[in-house]
Amino acid sequence: MKMVFRSFMLLGALSLALACSDDDTNNNQTKQDGGGSSQKDGGGSTKMTGPICMRTCTKVDDCCKKPPCDKGMSSYECTKGFCKFLGCKTDADCMVSGVKVGTCQQGGQMGYKFGTCGLWCDKDSECTAPLKCVMEVKTFSKKMCGVGCKKDVDCKSPTLKCVDGKYCGPKTTSPDKCTKDTQCNSLVGLTKCETKTGQCICEGDQKCQDALKAGGGTYKCTKLPY
Repeated sequence: MKMVFRSFMLLGALSLALACSDDDTNNNQTKQDGGGSSQKDGGGSTKMTGPICMRTCTKVDDCCKKPPCDKGMSSYECTKGFCKFLGCKTDADCMVSGVKVGTCQQGGQMGYKFGTCGLWCDKDSECTAPLKCVMEVKTFSKKMCGVGCKKDVDCKSPTLKCVDGKYCGPKTTSPDKCTKDTQCNSLVGLTKCETKTGQCICEGDQKCQDALKAGGGTYKCTKLPY
């Protein structure tokens, strides 16, 4: 149960950002990037202005390793030559190996809407102990049930860190505001901190391809095209 939840919690946290790499379990788990220069649009969501690694496509089934790529909790569409992450559409999409792992919540980021499966909550009583309603998901109206913490050691996992002294989240997540390159997530090709904007960005097509080639497909370092 702990392993299922931990994998699921990582899934929810990582799907806050634009997908640019492939999943390895037929759309049951996502592997996505975050960061890039951003600005607030009129609706309050984050709109991308700086370059990030994006997967190219001519059809939707170019967007994942094991088609169909337009179904499940990590669905895509092919728009303007690049894969656009749509995530889940309904609660029925939130399944891992035939087991329901939460519900689908729609949110907005980078100028468009997408869905994320999660243990969504408004208060601790909606979570199963020892989980608490602590995971702050900035682009959604609700929080997620998660593991509370005060420091990294409380998370008891080499892949998790204590975010803002409140909850355990993935170490690979790029910060909302960076001050140096080492804070950025090189695993998804975001290797440079643009100090003017405080955002993590990519540094060329080859670095994107090197970072994300395990997912298959072709990646380019580009500004959000849609």
